Amino acid sequence: SMQKAIEIDSKNTQILYWMGEINYSMKKFDDAISSYKKFFDAFAAEDSVMKVKLDSYRGDASYKMGKIYLDEKKKYADAAGYFKTALQVNKDDFESMLNLGFAYYKNKSYADAVTVFNDYMTKTSVEMSALYYMLADCYTRMKKDNDAIKAYDKAKELEKQGK
Repeated sequence: SMQKAIEIDSKNTQILYWMGEINYSMKKFDDAISSYKKFFDAFAAEDSVMKVKLDSYRGDASYKMGKIYLDEKKKYADAAGYFKTALQVNKDDFESMLNLGFAYYKNKSYADAVTVFNDYMTKTSVEMSALYYMLADCYTRMKKDNDAIKAYDKAKELEKQGK
């Protein structure tokens, strides 16, 4: 069993990662956080060759930690930190990019949210009315009324197109 494997090799980076995955998939989020944190500690202790081999695991664990902190724990600054790490591992991780925007938005970091949402739509060539509504809200809160009106109009236009 996985528990047995951990007892035998409690510092094995891959085992710790898979424990995080299992806990995450079972929605045992506190256990997932604990496993992923142990994974990050073990990862940090690896040599550079192993770090390269395990980096995609680090990206995935960072994304899942971000999701836990965003959706379950409502700790938006923590969530943003994990999504940023996932994007350092893979700059084209568009799920992490989108969720980083949500984390910034929820954390009231409106200028950062604007940057990330615009970056996301540029890089994916996907425009969504929901994101333009969020942009309009960000601009309003930043007292950038002209930008807010443009974003709102774009949201309405996209909505009519079913986007």
